[in-house]
Amino acid sequence: MSMYGYKIVQTLVVDMEPDINVKRAMNEINVGDWGISSESSSVFIQHGPGAVKDIAMLIRDGLLQANASTI
Repeated sequence: MSMYGYKIVQTLVVDMEPDINVKRAMNEINVGDWGISSESSSVFIQHGPGAVKDIAMLIRDGLLQANASTI
């Protein structure tokens, strides 16, 4: 922001929403990592005001990717 004449001194980040392409890439990496290790039983679910609405979509996409990788 300094090129526009602003200097950010301190800020509090309460919620971040990555681009949909970044989310997809991260999910693909996670699916690949989980597929390699069958001992993994942890499920990480995002939390926060912006992410709560996406939980159902993330679970659905994860199940579809898992089913696709077993075919």
